Amino acid sequence: GPVFAIIGAWVIYQLQNKETALKENSESMFQKAAIVTAL
Repeated sequence: GPVFAIIGAWVIYQLQNKETALKENSESMFQKAAIVTAL
């Protein structure tokens, strides 16, 4: 439904922001992402 579409769009938006952050500050952001993923 429309609610799911809105949530999906928000998640994609957040993921795109994270990708941009990774490109700007790859090492520390990658380490944080790796730690969070490992947990």
